[in-house]
Amino acid sequence: MKKNPILLSLLLAMSSAGATLKAQFNRQTIVQYQVDALALNPAYAGASGATSFEAFYFGNFDQLGTLSRSAVVSVHGPSYNGRKAFGGVLEFFKTGFSSEMAVQPVVAFLRPAGNGTLSFGGGIGFRYFDFDDDGFGGAPANFAVVEESAGIMFRNDRLFAGLSAANFYEVTLRNKDLGSSGVVPRDAPVSLTAGGLWQVHEDLILKPAFLLQTVKRRFIPDGAVAAPVDTRYTNIEALPSVIVQETYLIGLLFGSSKFSDGTRLNRIGLTITLNFDNFHLGYALVRNSNNQNLELPTSHMISAGYTFAAPGTSGTPKFF
Repeated sequence: MKKNPILLSLLLAMSSAGATLKAQFNRQTIVQYQVDALALNPAYAGASGATSFEAFYFGNFDQLGTLSRSAVVSVHGPSYNGRKAFGGVLEFFKTGFSSEMAVQPVVAFLRPAGNGTLSFGGGIGFRYFDFDDDGFGGAPANFAVVEESAGIMFRNDRLFAGLSAANFYEVTLRNKDLGSSGVVPRDAPVSLTAGGLWQVHEDLILKPAFLLQTVKRRFIPDGAVAAPVDTRYTNIEALPSVIVQETYLIGLLFGSSKFSDGTRLNRIGLTITLNFDNFHLGYALVRNSNNQNLELPTSHMISAGYTFAAPGTSGTPKFF
C-alpha cells in the first residue's frame, strides 16, 4: 500500500516535537472539537476524508494568573486506496502541581454508507504523569499508563454523528511509589456527538451541534494516600452556530456537568472561527460556574488548522 507523504511527514514532525499542549480541567468540551474531532473520536480520521493538521491551546485563568494550560496537536489523512485512514494525537497538560504528556496513534477503516461514509476507528498510546517537572526523570511519584480509544462515525456533506469511548481499560506502565500523595483525575468517557448544516440563505448556514457524555472519573494511582472516591458525571453541551459567507463560524456554547455527589458545573461560551480556504483560525471564551453560584476560572482557547486539498482542486472551508 502506498503511503501518504504529507501525512507521514506531519506524523514524524509530531513525534519529534517534544511537549505540545493539552486540554484542561473539563477536557471534553465541544468547542475543542467543532472543526476537528480526532482527539475525541478516532473514527474521525476516516470520516474527514482529507489530510488535516489541527492544534489548539486551552488555558484556565483567574486574577492570580494561569491555573492550568494545555494543548492538543492532531494530524490525520486517508490512504491512497481510500479504504483506510491514519493519524495521531499528541497532548500536554500542566497545572501547578503536575503535568501530563500523551501520544496516541490511530487507524480508521472506511465503508460507503448511502450518501456518506461510515468509519470505524481505534487508537492505543500512553500517557506519562510528572509530579516534579523532571520530564522523564526517576522521581518516585511519576508514572505512566496505557490508554486507548475506539469509535464509529457517519459523515456526509451535511450531517455527522459519532459514538466513541476512551480509557476503558487501565494498564499501568510504571508506578514506583504507591504511597505517594500525588493523585490525578482520570476520566473514561463514552461520548455521542452529532450535528449538521442547514442553508437558510445564500450567505447564511446554520450549524447546530451537541455533545452528550457519561463519564467515570477515577483517581490514580489507586494506592495513593487519601485518594478521592471514584465518581461519575454526565456532560451535556449544545453549540448552535451560524456560518456567514462561508468565512465566519460563530457559535454560542451552553453546557452542564452533573456529578454523582450532586455537584453541578455550568458553562456558557462564545466561539469564533475564520476560514480562509484551506486554513482556519479560531478563538473561544468559556465562563464556568457551579450550582453554589461560585464563579470558576475563565477558559480561553486559541485554535488553528490546515486541510490539504486534493491535487487539482481548490480548498473548501472546513466546518466539521
